[in-house]
Amino acid sequence: VNLRTGMVLGADGGAFPLLRRVFSLGLGGRLGNGRQWMPWIHLEDQARLMLTCIENEAARGAVNHVAPVAVTNAGFTDTLAARMKRPAFFHVPAFALRLLMREMAVEMLLPSQRVKPQAAIDLGFTFRHPELDSALRSLLTPSRIASPTANATISFGNASISRSTWMNSRLPRLPMRASSRWRRCWNTSGRSQPCSAAA
Repeated sequence: VNLRTGMVLGADGGAFPLLRRVFSLGLGGRLGNGRQWMPWIHLEDQARLMLTCIENEAARGAVNHVAPVAVTNAGFTDTLAARMKRPAFFHVPAFALRLLMREMAVEMLLPSQRVKPQAAIDLGFTFRHPELDSALRSLLTPSRIASPTANATISFGNASISRSTWMNSRLPRLPMRASSRWRRCWNTSGRSQPCSAAA
């Protein structure tokens, strides 16, 4: 099974704590034209889907770990700003991102790829947070916002792993280049291979 994941949203690590701080200051805004699609998934759903792939013998090939309801960068920005009750007036032009962040902007922030979790759906997997607003509501609930000393865990059957370890691990990521010539994925052996957006 080749596991491919979009941006993982978790309260304790990854990109979301930084986004929460930026938007809480009223400094949030769209990147580039905002029309690029942003594959995402709630941490809880990703953990459950990975367990499904391990336990279900029918799981084969590429499995996209992304939420079924896709959003654009502008949609993500508007939803997070509304959920946090903060303005999101700032706009970072694409040329500024390319100038300041170079390859990171080209590979991660500006490309657009609308990805569907078709393989997960075919396995009968049910997302607890299929829509972004539901995921953000869960993450922004006061009891879910971790303190610096929090040691929350994610359970995998009889095993568990801390959220911070999970979020900071080197998980395989969805391809981020817009051109099909450069569109590659990483399988569990660490080798790149061509991707299919409908997996």
